[in-house]
Amino acid sequence: MRPNRPSSVVLLVLLALLLATTSLSAAPAQRVIPADEDLPALPQTADADIAVKIQSAMSAAPLAVSLHATIMDFPAEAGGAMTTLREGDNGYTCTPDNPGTPFTDPVCRDAVWADFLAARMAGEAPVIDTVGIAYMLQGGTAISYEDPTILNLPEGQEFIQEKPHLMLLFPEKLDPAVFSTSPDSATPWIMWEGTPYEHLMIPLAWKTNPAQGDALHSAMSAAPLDVAQGAMIMNFPAEAGGAMTTIQEGDNGYTCVPSNPGTPYTDPVCRDAVWAAFLAARMAGEAPQVDNVGIAYMLQGGTAISYEDPTILKLPEGQSFIEEKPHLMLLFPYKLDPAVFSTSPDSDTPWIMWEGTPYEHLMIPFTNGLSDAQTHRALLPLPESLRASANIVGFDSDWNRVMLREGSSDMNCIAFAPFMAIQYAVCQHSSSEAFWVMGMQLRAGGMAQAEIDQARIDAMVDGTLEIPVVGAARYFLLGGRPQNLSSLMAVHLPNATSESTGFSTEPDNYRPWLMDAGTPNAHVMMPGN
Repeated sequence: MRPNRPSSVVLLVLLALLLATTSLSAAPAQRVIPADEDLPALPQTADADIAVKIQSAMSAAPLAVSLHATIMDFPAEAGGAMTTLREGDNGYTCTPDNPGTPFTDPVCRDAVWADFLAARMAGEAPVIDTVGIAYMLQGGTAISYEDPTILNLPEGQEFIQEKPHLMLLFPEKLDPAVFSTSPDSATPWIMWEGTPYEHLMIPLAWKTNPAQGDALHSAMSAAPLDVAQGAMIMNFPAEAGGAMTTIQEGDNGYTCVPSNPGTPYTDPVCRDAVWAAFLAARMAGEAPQVDNVGIAYMLQGGTAISYEDPTILKLPEGQSFIEEKPHLMLLFPYKLDPAVFSTSPDSDTPWIMWEGTPYEHLMIPFTNGLSDAQTHRALLPLPESLRASANIVGFDSDWNRVMLREGSSDMNCIAFAPFMAIQYAVCQHSSSEAFWVMGMQLRAGGMAQAEIDQARIDAMVDGTLEIPVVGAARYFLLGGRPQNLSSLMAVHLPNATSESTGFSTEPDNYRPWLMDAGTPNAHVMMPGN
């Protein structure tokens, strides 16, 4: 029996679509560039030094936040103005590692924090009307934990190195009876307590135990290790209706439980006393009394039943559980403003869950890098033996390159870009990346494929575009959905001809053939199944 494979017509259509790099939906209309007309201006990808700064700044926050944030750089000289490296659209501003400090300290902050910082620099008391959030996931640098008015390092004093953390501003004063005021605290603590500049520091060192394994290690994986080590660890009852059992006594006010055996997703949690009381009230169908800020960690992700109705405690028949990304959950003794925070669970920035109900709280996503699904998709075009060593990169809206996972080979897999045509996923040798980027930029602008091919060949001839090395491979998966993908591979053989290689120059659905023979863009096309 003949093996099940796409028909020759289907393969020809997909191949034509790849060569034209058109989108399966809402493709830009193609226009041919007259010979006497200049090429349209391409987006100017940042030079190497600026790209490093953008990468540094983006490392301060979860990728979903920093990818759409404005990136600002420090002035070249003291007293100069900050410069914009990239415009953003989500209200966050990120700055790279400060060259004037000895420790790694990029930061991403929202508008509330930006106003707070401006007021502090001016020696004024900040006006805080709503919750403010700033991320320092690579750690930070401090000058003084006692005096917020000290802006420059005093002579003879050393900078203070800080662990990764989140910083929160509140419109009301924090209670030192609830939170520590010591910077040595492993749990959230108040910095500059009692001053107009006080804020909550939440340690977020990404050192956790693996979620799999016994109940103890599963529970401790929910929070930073410094928090989990001092927490009470409870386990689910062996039978429904039974009592929780204590695995480990704690002394820091947090209680952690392992992944719930009754749900399909990994969902250990560590919560403070405010959250414990909130949960008890919700389980009893009562309105919780939230008198202070409450904090709960779910750094391995979570499981939800409903984002609409907090009174649903058991999964309704015919409904599926909702898988949640790693996140932090915050309770407040006042209502949150939906004009400041999203109320959509699809938001990649902090959002209000169950807004307008007695059970509303703030969800702060903490996916540190790509999700497992995003990583799987990016690597999918490669043979399995090459996936572990491949790099994963992305391109922001300005086509600045972002390293998302550094591997040990020269193969780069693209996790996202402003435009990818019908390419579900693509992996390629690093020397062909500039070639690919130029093609995507021109195609997004509506240029016809024949003109794109010629423009890239001309650029390689005049030395403005890198020529891929001999043998540089590119792997493609084409199509819009995983179940309808077709594979294709291209191998660059610059300036190769049919005579020098023995490959035909006629397109073929099942055999390798040579495209753009005799040019710097000569490459062997290898249709796959």
